Amino acid sequence: MKGFFSFSIILALLLLLIIFSIGINESSLEKEKIKTELIALEQASKERTLIENNVDKIISVSLTEQIEKENLNLIIAQNEINSALLKYLRPRARKTNLFLEDMGILDLLYLNENSVVLLFEYNGLTYGEYAFTSNIGKTNNISSFLGRQTKLFFKIPIDYSMKVLK
Repeated sequence: MKGFFSFSIILALLLLLIIFSIGINESSLEKEKIKTELIALEQASKERTLIENNVDKIISVSLTEQIEKENLNLIIAQNEINSALLKYLRPRARKTNLFLEDMGILDLLYLNENSVVLLFEYNGLTYGEYAFTSNIGKTNNISSFLGRQTKLFFKIPIDYSMKVLK
């Protein structure tokens, strides 16, 4: 009887060790899955930062070019700035609504309808401003979801503006 009781205890402990081992393996797999998702999220965050910085740079450089050319024709300036912006954003972003639902491919008409350029000269100084204003209802956006399964997105915020003074 003693042998049977000892065997039962050893069998129970062995079964308990197997259960713990399975639990540890499952948590290790879950940890690796989370690590992979965090790496993907970090890459999407890096991509978003690069796009945001490049949009700022393109608008700033284009606005400065218009000032240096002494081009105070707002329609031409807006068209040139938005053309440079469109060249960069077309493969990276789309027209979206307030809820970031896709409304189609980004085009120059959309950018011109949802932005404004202000240029004026006073006492030898030229002030330039580019603003993404959206429409009257503030429902038009330019955005893009980044990553594969992540919910991170790039968006030009409504009322975004870039100012240059030369």
